[in-house]
This record gives sequence, structure tokens and C-alpha cells, in this order.
Amino acid sequence: MGKTTFKNSKITTAGLIVVATVSIVLLGIALIWIGFSMEILGESEITLLVTGLGSVGTFVLAVVTVLSVRANMRSVSELEKERERPIVKDEIVKVIQPAIDALNANTEHLESETGIDWIYTQSVYYNPSETSDRASSVFAEPAPIAMVRFQQNKPDLWSKLEDHQELLKQLIDLGDKIQEKAETPIRVCTEGLDWKIPESDEDVDVRVLVSAVIKDLEQFGEASEYYEFWQKHGDEIKLLVEGLADEELEQLESIESRWATLCEKLSDELFECKIELQQEYGISESTVDEELEEWPTRM
Repeated sequence: MGKTTFKNSKITTAGLIVVATVSIVLLGIALIWIGFSMEILGESEITLLVTGLGSVGTFVLAVVTVLSVRANMRSVSELEKERERPIVKDEIVKVIQPAIDALNANTEHLESETGIDWIYTQSVYYNPSETSDRASSVFAEPAPIAMVRFQQNKPDLWSKLEDHQELLKQLIDLGDKIQEKAETPIRVCTEGLDWKIPESDEDVDVRVLVSAVIKDLEQFGEASEYYEFWQKHGDEIKLLVEGLADEELEQLESIESRWATLCEKLSDELFECKIELQQEYGISESTVDEELEEWPTRM
């Protein structure tokens, strides 16, 4: 209804201008006839009046033409937006919102007490939805058309999403390198300590210990099966890993800081982009929520 009223108002405006102009011209013609018949106006005055009426008519015709062109341009623009609206909805639901959710989740986990666990992410990094329960990729399930449109219309944001993925890969690779360097020495060390996981009689999981060093963990929770071991041997395990992979640990800390900053800023920029598209294409938040419910973004 809103669009029809808008278009009709433009047509009504043009129509009123035409009617008013015709009225003026007719009134002018009537005055000319009266003036001529009653010999009130001379030939020069009548010529001037006719010329003036012709100019008014030409001006009004130009105004009406401009209004008509503008109205047609608006109509074409509205038709294009109507045609693009389904793709834009997909762009929001399948590209932008999943990326925002992933970035916010990454920030939340980075700021948590346990931090991000880089040791357990490599084997699932290439899953299109998530790398683990604590380090998420910004790309959800494939949505080629929506992704291509976003890439074409928002190249800067797309580039930053790719930067996020590259930093994430670097962090995962560094976690893997640290584990490779430390795994055998830690295993030898823990075997020499002759320590088993309580109530299971299993050897310690080297990945858990390396992860604790990367996160600079002071202690495990008291309920953890590693609580007692870390209380007794945590410092020497830290010294061992730091001695073996000091360079990688420094790189990981530096890149993680850059990644954290990017996650926060990019989330805000994507949110602004989402709002901008919703306003431009008339897509309500409830519509987005409904689409998100129908399309599981993070499998």
C-alpha cells in the first residue's frame, strides 16, 4: 500500500501542475480575447502576453517531464530492489549473521578463563562451520550466490573475513608446531615421574599439558583429573615447553592479540552492514530471525 500511495502522490503532483498551467493558459487566452475585443490591449501587449504564456507552457512541460523521469527511475529502482531482496536476505542469513555469531563466540571464548584451545582445532579446522567448540570459522554452510554478492559489494569486509581465516589458520598451525616439539620430551618427562591419571591408571594426555602451557594456565580446577599433577609439576612442564618452543609461543601470543582485535572490530562492522542492508531493502529483524530458524547456520 505504501508504495502505491508514494507513486500516486507523484502522479497527482504532476497532474496538479498540468491542471494549474492549463488554467493559467486558458485564463491568459481569455484575457487576450477580452483585451483584443474591447481594444484594451495593443498589438505589442498581446504579442508579449502570448510569448509569456508560451514560455510558461514550455517550462511546465519541462517540469512535468522531469517529474515523470524521476518517478520512472524510482519505479525501476524499487523493482530492482524487490528482485534482489531474496538474495539480500540470504546474504544476511547465510553470510553476515553467521560470521557475526562466530566472531562474537571467538571473542567470548578468548575472554573466558580457559581461553582458546589451539591444540584441539587442527583436525576440524577445514570444516566449513566450526573449528572446535571454542574457535569458530566465519564461514558457515556454503551459500555461493549470497557469498559472491557479498564479496562483490563489500570487498573490504570480505578481505577482512579472509584475514580472520588466515590468522586462525596460523594460530592452529602454531599450536600444532608447539605440540610436535614438546610431545616427546613431555612424554618422557611424565613417564619418568611415573604418574597416572587418578582412578583410570592412564598416562597423562600430552595435548592437555601443552594446551595448559599455551594458555599460561595457573592451575586446573579442583575437580579436574589434572589438578594434582599440575600443582606438583606444572612449573617444570612450563619451563620444558617454553625452552623447546619459545619462538612459536611468542608468535602465537602476538597473532592471537591481532586476531582478538580483528574479531571485535569486524563483528561491529558486519553488524552495521547488516542494519544498512535491512533498512535499504526493507527487511525486518523478525524476517531475519525466521529465516535463521529455517536455515541452521552452524551444523
